[in-house]
Amino acid sequence: MHVKKRYDENSDIAEIEIHDINTKDIYKPSPKILDIHQPKHRKLLKAIPSDIHILLPIREGNDFIVMRLGWTTLQKTNLDSNDVEGRMYSNVLPFHYNLLKDYCKKAVTTKKTIKLRLYYYRNNRIQSIVHTTILEDNGKLYIVEDYSSEKEKNKPRIKEDKDSRKLELIEYFSQTGSYYKYKNKYTWTSGIYNIINRTPEIDDQYYNIVFNLVVDEDQHKVEKLLNNLGPESPHIEEIIKIKTKTGNIKYLDSHVYVKFDENNEIISKTGFFKDISHELTEKNRSMDYLINGFIKNSKLALLIEPFNSKYSFSEGFYEILELDKQHDYKNNWKHIIENIEEKEIVQKINGIQHGKINKLNETFTYYPNKSKENKKIIELSLESFYINNEIHHLGFLIDITKDIEKSKQLEYAKRQSIIIKEVHHRIKNNFQILNSFINIEKKVYQDKPELVIEHMQSRLQSLADLHNQTYKNGDFEILNLKTNIENQDTALNNLLSENKDINFISNIEPDICLPISITTPIMLIINELTTNSIKHAFKNDENQEKIITKSAKLINNETCELIYTDNGKGIKKIENKEGHLGLNIIQSLTKQINGTLEINTPEKGSRFKIIFPIKEDTCDIQNNKFHN
Repeated sequence: MHVKKRYDENSDIAEIEIHDINTKDIYKPSPKILDIHQPKHRKLLKAIPSDIHILLPIREGNDFIVMRLGWTTLQKTNLDSNDVEGRMYSNVLPFHYNLLKDYCKKAVTTKKTIKLRLYYYRNNRIQSIVHTTILEDNGKLYIVEDYSSEKEKNKPRIKEDKDSRKLELIEYFSQTGSYYKYKNKYTWTSGIYNIINRTPEIDDQYYNIVFNLVVDEDQHKVEKLLNNLGPESPHIEEIIKIKTKTGNIKYLDSHVYVKFDENNEIISKTGFFKDISHELTEKNRSMDYLINGFIKNSKLALLIEPFNSKYSFSEGFYEILELDKQHDYKNNWKHIIENIEEKEIVQKINGIQHGKINKLNETFTYYPNKSKENKKIIELSLESFYINNEIHHLGFLIDITKDIEKSKQLEYAKRQSIIIKEVHHRIKNNFQILNSFINIEKKVYQDKPELVIEHMQSRLQSLADLHNQTYKNGDFEILNLKTNIENQDTALNNLLSENKDINFISNIEPDICLPISITTPIMLIINELTTNSIKHAFKNDENQEKIITKSAKLINNETCELIYTDNGKGIKKIENKEGHLGLNIIQSLTKQINGTLEINTPEKGSRFKIIFPIKEDTCDIQNNKFHN
């Protein structure tokens, strides 16, 4: 069930469409709050064809007490008057209350008579049309509902013979129909209503229900069908294009016949119409479907002369901008542009409206009703052009909010997939490097397995810190060198320095950021240098002040320099195979990143300088394995 409200400017009446109403939703049992005395002339009210509901306004017209409910409504809902009288209108008849409350309050507060037209639909076909009048009198509210159009619809027609009844039955299920004009009065057959997608109305006998739907461009054909008939041309045929109240575009093969008497006076006029929309070329049909699509689309609006009050906006315009269709926004963009965030877009809209620019294709942020909680991304395409020195505008308005959100979600999912693959790749390479270290050290430390385990611990800790920093930053590509080295200093000092008396000094430029494929070997190099210093350079020298210094800086946009120093015994005094194994590992890792290693022996301690490229494409990372 859904409800649509609109305002008919031609008849100055508000119209309400009620689709697929469920009678179970109309009535809700409710306790009585007031005893009602039967209104005067109760029998008279019952005899009147129209339904008359009587309500007692309370709460300044915001709610009402039901004093009487019309007989037709009671019968349709299978209710007794005792079920509703004396109850709160909003409680006992919530559907009708919500449908009419604004109009009822207006009638109470302004004392003006309100007229409505209610269309009840079932499966997109009109079941009944109820003309409703709401008025206030002597403190009471009267709702008068006229069902005469419905009764007229159900009233059996008088047929002259069997052939006419057969014709009526055929037309009832077909898309052909006819009318007869006799003594200036029209009579319509059922097929006509199938064509125009509605049921008969009480006024149909007084005006032309088909020709009034003809589009502007075919009005000259209507003039021809109605006025160009004569004794010498009693028959005219034209194909006319109509637009039904539901917005459907149809093509009708139209024939009009006139009979004349001996004095050439018109005796009768007959019209025959056949819906031939399905018989037209695919080109014309496609254009109709396209126009209908624009009319019905809730996410796309076709803007035809959006600054000209002669033209109406399509349904999508109101859906996208969340505007009340009952208000008049024609040729008035004030209420629209004030909800646009980008002021430069507002200037461009004003510019194209006043002829300063001729083309607009922009995306802007829109907040319906100025609500920052409801954000929309809208695309606007608009162009101006001239015909006969008159400016015209044509364009589109598209709601791309969900498209943007979906694009972001897809991009995020794609990024997450790449990250997972990258993590698996890095972990695999790191395990290969560690495995190579173990294989090498097993040969050297055959009788000292505890050293192999200790060295693996430090290396694993360095890699773990590296990955932890990666996860924390959410960047699996680029890492900050200063942050990683400082974290490594703390971990290695706790892990390898038994007395925790080594002073780590780091002077790393803060803006050095490297790919993880380069950062990993660098951290392993520093790990090996630090391990060697602790195990060999500072060995058996308890009185010595132990200092390890690391510095790094960018030489240029493509190269970095890393210097490692300690104040231990120096490289020349390292004579066992364990120390030289560490140097071999450092040299191999340096080679892996296409770096150069320079070893100096100052008066005291050792100094290692590594210069390496900072870009991934200049490093040998295709097969990121450690080789001895």
